[in-house]
Amino acid sequence: MKKVKYYYSTKTQQFEPLKVPIWKKLLHVFGILSGILVSAGIIVAIAFQYLQSPNEKRMNTQLALLQEKYDLLKKI
Repeated sequence: MKKVKYYYSTKTQQFEPLKVPIWKKLLHVFGILSGILVSAGIIVAIAFQYLQSPNEKRMNTQLALLQEKYDLLKKI
């Protein structure tokens, strides 16, 4: 159940329920979503910088094998 928030009105000198406009709610949601997207973008950028994809790993192993074969051919 939602907790009702109140504010003190100086005109009526009593506490009245706080009514938040819909645009403030949307702005709050938009702010949270944009923060999530920026954080996700930073994490993905760091991950692509330091971690290899499976295709890159396969290509590196093939390169190492080809270099070993080339070194063996140079010795002969």
